[in-house]
Amino acid sequence: MSAVAEILVMGGVHGNEPLGMALVRSLKEDRIEGVDALIANERAAEQGVRFIDNELSYDSVPGRGSYEDTRFSEVCEEAKPYSLILDIHNVEEPGTFEAWMYEPTDRLKNPVRWLMQKAGIHHAIKTPEDWALYNLLQQTVTLEIGMPAENYDGWEKAQIKKWRSILTEMTEIGLDNLRPESWSSATCMYLESAGSVDRAQAKQAGIEQSPILQRYDRIPDDVARALQLEPGLRVQTWNYNNMSKPIPGANGEREYWGSYARDIAAFL
Repeated sequence: MSAVAEILVMGGVHGNEPLGMALVRSLKEDRIEGVDALIANERAAEQGVRFIDNELSYDSVPGRGSYEDTRFSEVCEEAKPYSLILDIHNVEEPGTFEAWMYEPTDRLKNPVRWLMQKAGIHHAIKTPEDWALYNLLQQTVTLEIGMPAENYDGWEKAQIKKWRSILTEMTEIGLDNLRPESWSSATCMYLESAGSVDRAQAKQAGIEQSPILQRYDRIPDDVARALQLEPGLRVQTWNYNNMSKPIPGANGEREYWGSYARDIAAFL
């Protein structure tokens, strides 16, 4: 890897998410000056599985002995010198486009704002502090990009072209000179909590009769009060059980319900 490159593109933290790995291959075959590329979980990527022994991003412990534990230490050492790491992920939800990050340094705030505006990212979410990989590599911006249900190959080619163009422009302008034209369009959120709701609370809140809420929608104040949540929270999770559907329960016991996010305007 180049000693002068400031940006590292990382793919394959999860070996079954193809876009990041395809972008890494493209950058290795046709290099952009100032940009390096890395497959994080090499063995999982070769096998096309999410991980071999345990999650690389948030369930790895250096020295414990699993493949991901060893790879965790190697990736952290290789990635440490870079000013900005773009960690590319896929989710099976067309239209999803999010930036997850540890709170960026002052030097990175404008480049991250510029990147979000340039790429059309409208939601920034703070990476939980117990996710070990990103706790160490705090210059990482993890991009969650939803895959289309059809014509994946054509979409992937367009994405690679798009990100190569963005990376080229970033390096030509220089990280210290990147300035967004405006910053009013982005909604920044912080992943707040995974919630459980018992059936009595659900009935009181009228959840089973509530309108359908999509991700980023604000949870109604009366529902938030009934579930003992602070006001102003929004829906934020791919595991969210929509309010319009009955909450599954065994003998009325508490069940996983979803996650909430609160706005954090000062995040960036």
